[in-house]
Amino acid sequence: TKKFQDSLKAIENEFAAKMDKDNKQKSMMTPTQQKKTEEELKKLQQRYAQYQQEKLGVQGELAQKREKLLAPIREKVRKAIQKVAKREKMSFVFDKGSPVLLYSEEQWDITFSVLDLLKRKKIK
Repeated sequence: TKKFQDSLKAIENEFAAKMDKDNKQKSMMTPTQQKKTEEELKKLQQRYAQYQQEKLGVQGELAQKREKLLAPIREKVRKAIQKVAKREKMSFVFDKGSPVLLYSEEQWDITFSVLDLLKRKKIK
């Protein structure tokens, strides 16, 4: 995260420096030069947004790396919950801190019955 944030900060600094320079020289620029510098600033903004999305976005590199590192831990926890639930003869296990179902026996899954009812349109 630090590496990506540092890169974003560098782009921000580059943008600020260019903006400052352009503001100081704006009165001496021709309209064509002004348009060119505005386009360059716009490209910098786009580069910033693209980099941020690629590295820190929901599907970005950081999220993928985090998922890759956490997946084996989550799988171990899931297996441990399942093992304890079966040993203790529990049908359901919920997360204490939230309404998330961590484990349930297959016999209690009513998904297909609900879908069947919805397909038959017997809900009023």
